[in-house]
Amino acid sequence: MEGWRRNMTWASTGLDWVPTSPHIPHGGSPAFYAATGIFGELGQVNEGVGFDRPFELAGAPWIDGEKLAARLNALNLEGVRFRPITYKPYYGTHAGKTCQGVQIFLEDDARANLVALNLYILDEIRKLHPDRDIFASASKDQIAMFDKVCGTDTIRKRLQAGQGAAAIVADWKGGVEKFKKQR
Repeated sequence: MEGWRRNMTWASTGLDWVPTSPHIPHGGSPAFYAATGIFGELGQVNEGVGFDRPFELAGAPWIDGEKLAARLNALNLEGVRFRPITYKPYYGTHAGKTCQGVQIFLEDDARANLVALNLYILDEIRKLHPDRDIFASASKDQIAMFDKVCGTDTIRKRLQAGQGAAAIVADWKGGVEKFKKQR
């Protein structure tokens, strides 16, 4: 594609979006997929798939959406904000059940650490609902897929050990900088 630059969003290309999947309906969808698709593999928290906002939500029947939104917004994560939402997925995780959670608003997806959002959301859910062990409730196949999309089992093991998202994400910085120099 002529004129494309790595920092461009789909909207800045001026091209029409062609949905690649029913769950990727608009040009902003890939960013949301990066922000929630990893934790969605665990099948414990609905990421909006099965509702009219695929990959734009994080919810479950047992989540307190108001508190989760407040906790996530208090992190002051760059390029993103959250609002509480109540919804009922038509299919998928928690189909037919009323879920509370957050709707994600990407205000600047170029500045937002999209992959890290998965971890921050899981971490804040864990802190808010310590009685819920998302990993213990997931099947072996779901755990395997989570590890696969993370590229390692280290992230899961660190989260299970109670390490916070901020510490895990901070450890990525060296590798990210090295990658940026190489590419």
